[in-house]
Amino acid sequence: MQIEQLIKKNINLYHNGIVKAEEIDNETVFVELDKYVVTNELKEHIENFFKLYMTPTSSAEASSPASKSGIWLSGSFGSGKSHFIKILAYLIQNIEVTCNGFNRTAFDMFAEKLQPNDIFLADIEKAIKNENKVILFDIDKLANTDDKEDVILKVLLKMFNAQLGYCATHAHIAHFERDLDRSDKFDAFKQAFNTISGENWLKERDAYDFYRDDIAEALTQVTEQSLDSAQQQIDKLEESFHLDITHFCKWVKEYLDGSPKRRLLFFIDGVGQFMGNNKAMMLQLQTITESLSENCNGKAWVVVTAHDDIDTVIVRMEESKSQDLSKVKARFEHIYLSESNTKEVIQKMTQL
Repeated sequence: MQIEQLIKKNINLYHNGIVKAEEIDNETVFVELDKYVVTNELKEHIENFFKLYMTPTSSAEASSPASKSGIWLSGSFGSGKSHFIKILAYLIQNIEVTCNGFNRTAFDMFAEKLQPNDIFLADIEKAIKNENKVILFDIDKLANTDDKEDVILKVLLKMFNAQLGYCATHAHIAHFERDLDRSDKFDAFKQAFNTISGENWLKERDAYDFYRDDIAEALTQVTEQSLDSAQQQIDKLEESFHLDITHFCKWVKEYLDGSPKRRLLFFIDGVGQFMGNNKAMMLQLQTITESLSENCNGKAWVVVTAHDDIDTVIVRMEESKSQDLSKVKARFEHIYLSESNTKEVIQKMTQL
């Protein structure tokens, strides 16, 4: 008997042994959904996640120290953390994939792995009726170590800006675009810039320094301010831009307020390894999660992965007793992927 005959799924379909957050092409999504094995443990975790996610939250509850708007997912290397959060991302957005000419949704592919009477499928169906946006990334691949303790905030803003179609490379340019969007002048500005410069704004905005005069002229056209005033504004864009957690949460809230059904989830893979023993980063992660909860009334979530459970990380970081990390646990629900789950995956994949 050959190994191929032991496996229930088609092993000839390419499947990367290491699940990567950034790989979301049609074939990868299909294979990851198709080959995902829902063990009893994973089923319980997914059920609990959607119960927590769909719990109605009032403004008062969201600001309570006891409320949780984060998930801390831990497990040893190879336990399936990255695959798990990608499955959640696919489900929440009910992403659609094409296979053999047919379109299939993540919910339909996932539901086939369960019993028809599984009650928590109703929670998932209810959740996907919202306008869910998931921003999923591996922080180690995007972080600039020069940002030091602010690195988590800056990466979150970068990915948030990119999700909204703003400049991901330069935060002050993204903010310039956001201001134009608030007054419904962003599209007009892009068109004016394209006409004046002969270039596409979205392709050239990273090189904005070479187009200052064209940007100022385009801004003059759409805002009716003087060219002198527009030029001064452009020259001071970077100097006048200030980033802190309060501003970031305000921008997220503005986005969510655009529709009552909007929800936003940040899925950050590899946070535990990236932070190491850096307490300042952990405190910033906690503050970001807390502030999003307080400002966005349960509509913004932070989901992170780490090798170690949150208690182990906190004990390790608090050895010096220089900072209090007790609030961190109050904001994160802990999910642990055990080694027994890996064994069950292997059993369910085989026909023996």
